[in-house]
Amino acid sequence: MAELMIVELSKLKPGRIFYSGRLYVVEVIGSASKARPWDTPPGTTKGCLTLSRKSVLAQFYPVLEHAIVLPLLKRSDFLAERHPTAYGFETEKEARLAAQLDSDLVAGSGLSLQKMHRLAAWVLGDGANPYRIYHYRQSRFAEAEYATFCAKHKCVECAWPDEQTEHWKFLFDSNIELPQEPQGGAKRVKK
Repeated sequence: MAELMIVELSKLKPGRIFYSGRLYVVEVIGSASKARPWDTPPGTTKGCLTLSRKSVLAQFYPVLEHAIVLPLLKRSDFLAERHPTAYGFETEKEARLAAQLDSDLVAGSGLSLQKMHRLAAWVLGDGANPYRIYHYRQSRFAEAEYATFCAKHKCVECAWPDEQTEHWKFLFDSNIELPQEPQGGAKRVKK
C-alpha cells in the first residue's frame, strides 16, 4: 500500500478521501471547494469543510487546508498471492463500512460491491471473481455457506490490522495521532 501523506487539499480531485479527525470526501473543487463527511450522501451540508481560505464557502464552513489523504487502491491490493482475501467482522455495520471504504478507494477499476445474504458478507468483485470478502457473524448456516464460498474461490483468510488494510484504522481507531501540518509540500506519516 502507498505511504500515507499530508497534502494540500485544494489540489485534490473530487472523490478523493482524506482524514482529519474523521473521514471526508472531496465533493467540489475550485472557488467553491467543499468536502463532506465520507459516510454522508452527496449534497450534504452538515459537517462539511472548505478546502481553501480563498473559497467562497469559507464564510460558511470551517477551512481545512492540509490533511492525511488515503491512497487510491488497485485490484491487486485486494489479493494475496493472486487469491481473494477474506476478513471477518463482528457486525454487519463494520463489514459494510470497510467494504464501502475499499470500494470508494478503488473507484474506476471495474470492481463493485455486492451484499451476499446467504454468506453474511459483502463481496468486492468484478462480477465474475471476488477480490475481497467482508464477512460478519450471523448464523450457522451463513458460516457454512461462507466457508464453502471461501474454499471454492481459494480465499486467503486475513486478520485486520495488516498491511493491506492499514487505511481501515481511520474507520475503527479513535486514537490516531495526527502529525503537524507541513510548512511546505507533503509530509510523510509514520504508520
